[in-house]
Order: sequence, then structure tokens, then C-alpha cells
Amino acid sequence: MFWPIAPRNPATFYGEDFDDVQDWIEQYERVARHNGWTEDLCRKSVYFSLEKTARIWFNNHDARLTSWESFKESLRRAFPKRFRRQRAVELLRTRAEGPTGSVTSFVEDVLQLSTGGDPLATEETKVRALMTGVRSDIFGGLVRHPPTTVDEFVTEATNIEQGLAARSYYYHRLGASPTIAACTTTSRLGVWPTSAACFREELQ
Repeated sequence: MFWPIAPRNPATFYGEDFDDVQDWIEQYERVARHNGWTEDLCRKSVYFSLEKTARIWFNNHDARLTSWESFKESLRRAFPKRFRRQRAVELLRTRAEGPTGSVTSFVEDVLQLSTGGDPLATEETKVRALMTGVRSDIFGGLVRHPPTTVDEFVTEATNIEQGLAARSYYYHRLGASPTIAACTTTSRLGVWPTSAACFREELQ
């Protein structure tokens, strides 16, 4: 039996400070492709995805927004994200993986911020950002043989993450004391915390 794909609704654009016009346009067009909309239908449907300041702006300029392309161009001019790149750079500097965060989530966030801050960011710049923000227990394993590419970082960091999870499960089942677990962490991930800390400071 054939089940039709349910249409999706685009996110709402308000035209406020927290809105990123380019992100919204990209998300809207992604939904439009999913729904099979033509550019003409994108233009006709966009009214229903605008609220507050953006809706008022649209009502004031509706007559001259004759195509989807003209709408996008006018919307970008009306709601420029002047500090988009600067904000991405600042977020990238402070992005750190939480103690329970996953490597995958952390890497994707950093890559997104890196691209937003500098679309031409080099592999070295991305790896530096990843090494700076990765969890300390994973960093301790990576610092022995620092990765030089994002793929190397993902492979090694994921292996370490899985090893830590397996070890945690193993000792939890045995009822090991925190002291034993701590000693194991030190022996496995490095006995030279001072040098690792110095190396991490150099990355920043």
C-alpha cells in the first residue's frame, strides 16, 4: 500500500534580533523541496510563515515582491544579519563539549559554527577548534597523536568515547570504587596532565 509523504510546515520568521534570515531561507527552501513546491508556490505560501515585524514588512511591500527570488533578495536587505559571522566566531570560541555530550553532536556543532564564522576555514582551523573544545577525558587520549584532519579527529575521538563508555559499564558492573576508576583513567589516558594542559593552552 502506498502512503503519501506528509507535507511539512516551514518555521516562522519574525524579523527579530534572534532570527537569522539566511538560515530561515535555507530551512524554508528545504521544506519546500520536501513538499514539492515550485518557486511560484514558495512565493504564494510564504505569507503564512511570517509573523510580527516580518509580516508587517511583507504587507507593506507585497505588490513588488513578484517572484520568489525578488522576495529573498528584498528580505535579506530588510533584515540583514550584520553580526552573523562575528556571532558564529564568538560561539565557536566558547563551544565546549559537555561531560555527557557525544562526539558526533560536538563535531557537527563546531563544523557548523566554523562554516558560519569563516566559509573558507581550513582543515587546520577546524581541527584546532575541535581540539580546544573536546571533553578533557577524550583530549587526554588525542594529545598523544594529535589528529591533522577532521576525519582523523572523528575516528580517534569516537574510538576513545566508545572505550570510555565500555570501561564505565565494565567497572559499574563490578562495583569498582571511584579510586580504582580514577587510577584506570590516568593510566589509560595519560600520566602527564601538566603537559597536556600546556598543549591545550597553545591551541587557544
